Amino acid sequence: DMDNNEDNEFIWESEDEDDEFSDEEDEVLFGQDNRVVYFSKLLRVKHNYPWRDYLHLNGNNAFSTRAWARVGLFLGNNTQLEVLNLRGCELKVEDLRVLMDGLTRTNSLRHLYLRDNGAIGGAEGMAIVASYVDGNNQLESLDLRNTGLREEGLSLIVPASNKSSVRHLSLGDNQNIFNSEGNSSLGQLNPPELSLLVLDGSNVGREGCLEVAKVLKNR
Repeated sequence: DMDNNEDNEFIWESEDEDDEFSDEEDEVLFGQDNRVVYFSKLLRVKHNYPWRDYLHLNGNNAFSTRAWARVGLFLGNNTQLEVLNLRGCELKVEDLRVLMDGLTRTNSLRHLYLRDNGAIGGAEGMAIVASYVDGNNQLESLDLRNTGLREEGLSLIVPASNKSSVRHLSLGDNQNIFNSEGNSSLGQLNPPELSLLVLDGSNVGREGCLEVAKVLKNR
């Protein structure tokens, strides 16, 4: 539709013309209502300010995909950021895609919080996350609680995590990490650095306990 076409056009142009957007133009893009809470934080990321190693946008559900694409560009140009908290931002799969496009261009991030974004837990959303996690030797924490994570998504996250440096993996509050046959990829989870696995509120049942036992056996 027209809105999607406008978003795609913005993403295409902004990749090559990043420096042409002034702070004032960015402020308009992110919205006057958000400027006090969010824009000062985004400016620090945009300009790569030293000693500013975190970005908390949790609870922000007002950004368009076009705005998230701009955030992705900021992230891609930043060498300081270690913590990115996007809890409860009502991210859509396309929002996640443009953000991760930016994150793939930086190697500073250590902690990524995507919890309480219930629309990204299927195969399409988790394929994006898995692509970022796979082979990532910097990431320490990944929070996917209450993302609507299902087995088809988990089956992508598990092998990617196994080839990463993730130490803390949070999968709690997801009710459908087992498929209709009661199967799960959970038992194949074996990241070499894993020290904390969070499953509270995920209704794992007896089958889940057996899968967790496999994980523990691999430690």
